[in-house]
Amino acid sequence: NSFEYKKRKIIQGIVQGHSDENIGRASAIASDFLVIGDIRDLVIEGMHYSNDEKVDKLMLSLSTLGLLATASTVYSLGASAPIKGSISLLKYGKRLNKIPTWLQKRLIKEVELAQKTKSLKTIEKSLLPIQELYQKVGLNQTLALLSKSRNLKELTHLNKFATRFGSKSQVLLQVTNNTALKQIEKMPNVSTKTFLFASTYGEQGLKSLQKLGATKFMKKVRVGANLAKTTYKGNLLPLFMKLLKSIPNSLLYAISFFGLFYFVWKFFTFTKKIF
Repeated sequence: NSFEYKKRKIIQGIVQGHSDENIGRASAIASDFLVIGDIRDLVIEGMHYSNDEKVDKLMLSLSTLGLLATASTVYSLGASAPIKGSISLLKYGKRLNKIPTWLQKRLIKEVELAQKTKSLKTIEKSLLPIQELYQKVGLNQTLALLSKSRNLKELTHLNKFATRFGSKSQVLLQVTNNTALKQIEKMPNVSTKTFLFASTYGEQGLKSLQKLGATKFMKKVRVGANLAKTTYKGNLLPLFMKLLKSIPNSLLYAISFFGLFYFVWKFFTFTKKIF
């Protein structure tokens, strides 16, 4: 029946670390946050190795680190819990192919060092920014932002970026073709509200903001918006009359005379062709 089927899928997720059903995937993810998930993945990768199959080095490293972190958390009365949380997040991200190559290589090397020294201090520098990012924007955005990073320096910048823009961070990068990260460094004094407003015009909006400055940019945008609004509402005539008042009379007379002359000349040419 349905209950038995769901139970099998839950067990499949816990034991195998993957499933073809959402409920099984959920149990696999949940187990990643527990020591059972680390033991399971170590066994799975060990079986791959013994069968001459491809071993997922990152998953092996993270599972090993997970056991170390669990032991450290117990020993330190919970002080290492954030590290364990980061490891679980990374394991989940690995299953979704969201962990950038640079971070995978770095983590594998640092886990090897942590095993030798029996200390997590060497890897904290890489893991704590990830945990901080998670606390600011949640799981999905953390993985999305993490996948855009190319090195630890960029990860640090993403942390600062997320601190300022919070849940809007991912969308902000998407609409600006990822240029918002660099642009905000060039305009640290621009208000968050103005920066977000400029980003609604995409990458070009941020470039204009940097070039013109906040005051001129907002003024220019308002003029364009007001003109569009006036045209849309059918109020272009009052605007046109106001424009006429600003033109000197002498120029208006000259334009009128030129127009009359042009009309007479065209009329004369036309009648000449007829007759």
